[in-house]
Amino acid sequence: MSTDENETDPHTIDDEEDSASDACRLISMSQSLSTLIKRIDSVLSKSSFDGQPFFAKLDTRSPKDALLYNPRVLRYRRMVEGELAKASLTLFMPCRSQRALDREMTLGFIRAQNRALKLQKGQEALELFVRSFRIPEDLRTMMQHGEKHFDGKLVLRKWDDWAVDHPEAEFRCFVHKGKLTAATQYFTSCFFPEVYQRRKAIAEQIQRFFNETVRDRLSATHESYVIDFLVRSPTWDDVQVIELNAYEVYTGAGLFSWSKDRDVLMNGPFELRVLESEPDVGREQFIAKRWMPVVDEHIEFRRLTVLMYVMTTVIVFLAFLAQKLLGEEGIQHVQYSAEK
Repeated sequence: MSTDENETDPHTIDDEEDSASDACRLISMSQSLSTLIKRIDSVLSKSSFDGQPFFAKLDTRSPKDALLYNPRVLRYRRMVEGELAKASLTLFMPCRSQRALDREMTLGFIRAQNRALKLQKGQEALELFVRSFRIPEDLRTMMQHGEKHFDGKLVLRKWDDWAVDHPEAEFRCFVHKGKLTAATQYFTSCFFPEVYQRRKAIAEQIQRFFNETVRDRLSATHESYVIDFLVRSPTWDDVQVIELNAYEVYTGAGLFSWSKDRDVLMNGPFELRVLESEPDVGREQFIAKRWMPVVDEHIEFRRLTVLMYVMTTVIVFLAFLAQKLLGEEGIQHVQYSAEK
């Protein structure tokens, strides 16, 4: 699925950024929001968080789209450039293919998008919410029936760097009427060779964890739902719950389709879907359009850097070779020729 999905008109980007900046300034001016910030900071200081980084979301969705719309926010740009740099360390050797380049650039962007959700204090959480389109949409939906019926919740969780560094370990699972019917790799834009090779073992671990740990705990309050699991490599036997989502067509279905795979998602039998090869599309299908100039600029810079490195290496080698060839014998030969 392309990260451009549901994006607004690129021509409005300046207006969006100005609005987001204005909203961020208003946060500090609003008494109620200031109170909320203090409550968040209080929870973080007194609970098991102990001042550690955290992740914030509504009980409906996260603000993971915030980075997509804000390429001019310096913090986000540095994150993207940093992740792209780490992803491209070995990519510009002659043996690396265009698909490998697209894959690593896409992975780098995914990691940056997720790392933008790493927070240290309440003020950062609300500013992130302001830069997201998902959060205001969900809040408007919650408010449709008035404040008395508002039941939205703010969720805070400890930050997990390992999960961000390993997008291949996240899986979206579907539960209908208490039965685990299907699972899919969460990030469908990349082929993960190890996931494909270990898919049977991963499927078994997901089913075992659901049957032994999840099903009975949720049966009293939830009948059908979509749940995301983290299956830690390299053993693939440590499974954790990431979040719970509504069993609705607006919830992403990964490699499944709510319409075409309706019977599987409702009745099973259980099926795990993962990519079996690299997608036959370029990085532009998965990286937000407004970030493509940043990605292309990085790629060109890395290519020039590698080219300069190769040229410098060749020059040094030739100088060394010349020195060897013009050693004592070479020098004596030159002197003898000069005397003649």
